[in-house]
Amino acid sequence: MAHELHEYLPKGWEVTPTKQGLTILSTDMESALDFASGARAHLQRTASNLKGLLEIRWAGCTTPIRVAAQTEAAVPNREVNQTKLSRISSYAPIRVSPTATPDEVSDFIRGKKSEGLIVTITSMVSDKCLSVNDLQVSDRGGGWTGDDWIGLDFKKLWKDSFLLAHTNYYGQLVETIERDKSLAEFYYHIRRPSGALAEYSSSYHLIENFLGVPARIAVSVPGDWAIIESAPDGSE
Repeated sequence: MAHELHEYLPKGWEVTPTKQGLTILSTDMESALDFASGARAHLQRTASNLKGLLEIRWAGCTTPIRVAAQTEAAVPNREVNQTKLSRISSYAPIRVSPTATPDEVSDFIRGKKSEGLIVTITSMVSDKCLSVNDLQVSDRGGGWTGDDWIGLDFKKLWKDSFLLAHTNYYGQLVETIERDKSLAEFYYHIRRPSGALAEYSSSYHLIENFLGVPARIAVSVPGDWAIIESAPDGSE
């Protein structure tokens, strides 16, 4: 697997084995983020062949980029999405600066939508949902419309993070994004509209001023979730 990785890794990067899989050491954070986005299909195939976990790290890294093996059923859809992801639009950057202007934020959002990705924007002050695209509604809506999402206090869906003996994913997210301004491939548990508990993976970007408040932009792949606990009525 290390040999397979070296066939498409940038020059100067290193690979070391771990108990869970392999660790890839990048030369710097920006290169790691760019590579993880553009080469994700290759990385996921390698993780699947490895039947383990790939981690991309760099000097001073506190939150590595993780690429897990996909189930056989999930790989085809994911590869379609990653093909879109690798064709970065000419007007949309891979990342967005915390000090981005409204036009730059709009370009970033449009670019992610053109890549087939879900984009959700949430206030860092009130945790209210400020914006969603149609993929959020169709993939994660569970019957909810945009009218249900906009203005929603997301803490209602993060409620398990506040329970004793539960992992505080909400706290991890807020602390990390406030410190690092971005967070790649964050895995977390959150409630769906139906009440079912699901595991998701999203990348986050902090914006210092979105419609007058600091906000976090979540970018996610449709279908990249799994039910952990069904809703009381058995729905997802």
